[in-house]
Amino acid sequence: MNFQFQTSDSAPRLYPPFPFYEEYTDADGHSHLIMRRNNPHSDWGEATATVVLSSKELSLPTAIELGWLSVVESKCYKFSGNIDSEKIEALFEKKDDNDSPLFEYIVVGLAPYGGVAIWLRGPLKSIIIDWKKAELANPEDRGFKDFLTGTTVEQFSQNVLATDELMQQNLLENGLPARNTFDNWMKQYNYRFTLLEEYWDGSGWQKYDEEDLYYDDMDIVVLEVQCFDGTHDQLNDLRLMRYHEAGMPKMLKAKWRVGRNNFSAYYWFNDAALHNVFSRYSMMDTEGRMDILLRIDTRNEQYGIALKIDMMPQPADIPVEAYEMLVFNSGNELWRSPNFSQEDEKAWEW
Repeated sequence: MNFQFQTSDSAPRLYPPFPFYEEYTDADGHSHLIMRRNNPHSDWGEATATVVLSSKELSLPTAIELGWLSVVESKCYKFSGNIDSEKIEALFEKKDDNDSPLFEYIVVGLAPYGGVAIWLRGPLKSIIIDWKKAELANPEDRGFKDFLTGTTVEQFSQNVLATDELMQQNLLENGLPARNTFDNWMKQYNYRFTLLEEYWDGSGWQKYDEEDLYYDDMDIVVLEVQCFDGTHDQLNDLRLMRYHEAGMPKMLKAKWRVGRNNFSAYYWFNDAALHNVFSRYSMMDTEGRMDILLRIDTRNEQYGIALKIDMMPQPADIPVEAYEMLVFNSGNELWRSPNFSQEDEKAWEW
């Protein structure tokens, strides 16, 4: 079966690769371009510089072949391997509520230390297909030599870095990311979100009695997420409130109504701190299922996040250093976490 789709590249922001060759092979044995040059300021998993392969329907990829330079490492990598075309075909057949294709792009991501990610992406949802590891390549290998003639890998990397001050500054101030950073990003967990209208009594979180004067049904309007694994979900089909496989949340948006009031909350998560929590508790449950509890007390302006697994008698609070939070009531700021530091306008882009 053939589909109309586009391809794109991706990389972690400020850790760009320089692709030398990128091709996919289809079921008919034909080779096609995967990417153009990467935009170093794109976010992980984003479809940037999409390539319109053809106005005609094409066969889906069955294998990919990649060669690139990890600029911040000054190392060359190569990868050749198969793709789960049956899984991709089944996903490309999915439609949204408007009967439009749910997915439009095949996105290939290149991370430091040889990480290779493959996503399907659409306007409202993306999904990870695979996370693979490349091997170190010899600069004399096919596809590398033409670019590196008359220069070294180190010099070529410096020339690329010199084109962007932000990349240089990031590398100078922060150095290389930890080797397990991207493996942690791509790890999948089985969890769901639950928005709880509870109240803080000064010593702990309590459930409202339905006869309580302050109790009112919470009508959830929006629940959208971006994850560290490069995926996003803006379908608002309540799937995020059911157990599902996904990477750790990176940004979360929740909107709900209580009576005549329209509330919204925005969360930004710290990957290292959240990974410590997720990895510890996911291993404790035999089914690996976790409940992420979003605790809301707008009356007393108390908010928190907790994690619950079946074997725990009580939820465990997620440390405040693992997230930042901002709450609005009908468009007016109601509360912000003491550690709130979001200034980048990109943080608000969905």
